[in-house]
Amino acid sequence: KLFAYLCRLSKKLRQMEQSAKYPKYMTSKDLKWKGVVKSVYKSGNKLQPIFEAITNALESIEIRKQSGAVFTPYIRIELHYGKTLEGQRDNLYEIVVEDNGIGFDDTNFERVQIFKDECKGFNNLGSGRIQFVHFFQTAEYESRYLNGENKVAFRNLTLSQLDRFIANNCIVCLDGEGLVNDDAEIFTRLRLKEFRDKKDKSFYNGLSVDDLKEAIISHYILYFCSHKDFPRFILEYYYNDEKVETQTIENKDAPAPSLEPVTLTLPLSQVSDDFKRVETTKDNVEVTMRSYKLPMATLSKNQVKIACKEEIVEGVKLKLPCLKADENIDSYRYLFLLTGQYFDDLTEDNRDSIEILTKKDFKKAVVSGKIDSPRVVVETIEETVSEKAESLFEEIGSQKVQYALRMEVLKRQYLLSDEALAEARADDPVEDILSKAYSYDAKIIA
Repeated sequence: KLFAYLCRLSKKLRQMEQSAKYPKYMTSKDLKWKGVVKSVYKSGNKLQPIFEAITNALESIEIRKQSGAVFTPYIRIELHYGKTLEGQRDNLYEIVVEDNGIGFDDTNFERVQIFKDECKGFNNLGSGRIQFVHFFQTAEYESRYLNGENKVAFRNLTLSQLDRFIANNCIVCLDGEGLVNDDAEIFTRLRLKEFRDKKDKSFYNGLSVDDLKEAIISHYILYFCSHKDFPRFILEYYYNDEKVETQTIENKDAPAPSLEPVTLTLPLSQVSDDFKRVETTKDNVEVTMRSYKLPMATLSKNQVKIACKEEIVEGVKLKLPCLKADENIDSYRYLFLLTGQYFDDLTEDNRDSIEILTKKDFKKAVVSGKIDSPRVVVETIEETVSEKAESLFEEIGSQKVQYALRMEVLKRQYLLSDEALAEARADDPVEDILSKAYSYDAKIIA
């Protein structure tokens, strides 16, 4: 009896000793986290927290694969809603993203505490987690992983910018760690709780599982198209913890490029010495273009997209001069995806945006001293992609001929000069074409 009592007492003392360590705020001596959080702007894309979680999960799975582990990778996304008395969906109160990647082992736990950690690889500086604390009150991780002794261990942590975190000069708090049973599964579960902004909450309350699936496929289309063995995605909706709807994303859901990838040469632009013109230089960069001809039911509009780290960059808006955005040819639309080291090098803290300027904005930036080196401008990308699209798809080339005829009709009808139409696009509405032409004339008269 005495031995049993001493064992219980010893266990209790160990538990007390362990509990005294947590929560453990991961304070930084080199950074002021209050300023860091303010310096990384909240994304305008309301799905960005989910995209950040998916990207982290894909990286974690890839690292585990590289370690030689044999497993069936998955990413599960759960949206938990309340339920009204009538059984209808009520407010969203929790988002769960789970994967079976490498988990928060010692190396990855150390990285999550570092801002702009360049050793993480995958062109990811680790600043995406700040989007979690911008959107939600808390982001709670529960992770199980193999430690250095090949035993299953756990590590729980919370990310937040609540006062108690900022007061301790951190956004990461270690809630507990230790060993679990050897036969436990490896996984990392992220729980995003309590929206900080009512507008974000309202958006998610109206989000359907089909909308979420479509958004994920669109955002990661390059990843899905370039990886035949990508993890299985499971999307689940819950009402009061009762699963009511499930969707999956598998190989059959990923569209394939209609043609082989091609290389585009994009000349860099600079401002002339007299600061009056934007002109191309002899230097250029190479990017890869993948072309997709998809049914109009699948693709809502013709698009040119830039992708960094196999993610679509939503913040860059590009037009396709050879086609109207909402036009279809025989019930098909076209998507052109651009990738290259040049774009990757422009990636900053917020992965959903990089800076590609129009000639006008580029000129202003150079004159104001904000930019002092040649860049690729929007017009160069649009014109190069359009020319290549016309040569790759005969039907698009024919469409451009029709646009040219339309422009000739407008020139004759409204007595417009070629110079006045230099900035106009053939696919612009008539009002926009006239506005640009008359603005040019007004400047000449002035």
